Amino acid sequence: MMKLSKLGKILLPLIVASLNILIIVFPRESLAAARDGLLLWSQNVLPGILPFVIGANILMALGVANFLGELLSPIMRRTFKVPGIGGFALVIGLMSGYPVGTKVVCEMRADGQISKTEAQRLVALTSNAGPLFILGAVATGMFASRPLGYFLLATHYLGTFTIGFIMRFYKGRGERSQKNTEDRKLPLHVRAFRAMDAARRKNGQSFGAIFGQSVKNAVETMLIIGGFIVLFAVISTILELSGVFYVMSAIFAPILSIVGISEMFHVELFAGLIEMTNGISMLSGHGISSQAVVLSAAIISFGGLSILFQGINFISKTDISVAMFVMCKLAHGLFAGIYAAILYPLFAGAIESEHAVTVYGHGVASRFVQSSTYFATAMVVMLIVGLGAIIVRVFRRGS
Repeated sequence: MMKLSKLGKILLPLIVASLNILIIVFPRESLAAARDGLLLWSQNVLPGILPFVIGANILMALGVANFLGELLSPIMRRTFKVPGIGGFALVIGLMSGYPVGTKVVCEMRADGQISKTEAQRLVALTSNAGPLFILGAVATGMFASRPLGYFLLATHYLGTFTIGFIMRFYKGRGERSQKNTEDRKLPLHVRAFRAMDAARRKNGQSFGAIFGQSVKNAVETMLIIGGFIVLFAVISTILELSGVFYVMSAIFAPILSIVGISEMFHVELFAGLIEMTNGISMLSGHGISSQAVVLSAAIISFGGLSILFQGINFISKTDISVAMFVMCKLAHGLFAGIYAAILYPLFAGAIESEHAVTVYGHGVASRFVQSSTYFATAMVVMLIVGLGAIIVRVFRRGS
């Protein structure tokens, strides 16, 4: 459980009271921001994530997570030092988006399927933005460049696996979840079916009950996520209107200039650190450039305070360290930004050309758009193949 320090117990009420006062000072803008946040949740987040949450709940209740856990155990153990069931959480986290992967890991920890150390490693690996958000909302909706979506997705996943690989060294020989040593002699597929059957028997509910409970839990989760999105959309707007972002820009300008961030992007950066979608939307207003893309990659992987608190909402109910989770998200954003800065010059032509074609032309240029999309897709495939080669090498060498 996360506990507040004495200073936090004093400051937190003051901060909340100040925000409430500012909402009264800016009622019209606060209402507009809340409406935008609610619109984002209802039109993008809810339809994009709800089916994944329901599906994940059903699959876990039916024991499919345990089945995949046994099949993926050799790879997950030797690559990331987490049990095979973590592979299920990883896939869900990569495909569904914030904060579903974190929620799944916390449920596994609460059920005793993974140890505290394994949960800490796994929560850093499964907290990811979804491809629908990156490819649809960010790339197509905001920047009007499909290849940029593949580029951001690749840098995001590279950051994910980098953090996951680094976290394998966290508490190197820490506690591990219990294994049935007798089952180790059986073939892998037999162990997988046994694990699924055992989980299904342990649950004991009919499919109708499982389905109903899964939908109920998923709807409750989505309401919580919606509340965070609306709240932080309002907070971000209030901080911008009250001049807080500009004060922060003046304070941190020397540091930001050292790392090469132009002053024109300072407010957008701070907005993104509070609420990811709002910050990236502001960045897209400057068009596609190296700095805008790098900052977008970093913000997406960090997630902003809105995403952090969505994850903390689930983590705080377990013994997983919140501080370590926050550090991993900061590192994820840093690595994604570094990868974007290194790789962007190689793909800038395809990304920026598509944006120009989308805005200004059709015809022959549209065929180039299609080819540039294939080019961006090939880039993602090459990155995944390279990562697979690394995993195979680690797998052969053993843990």
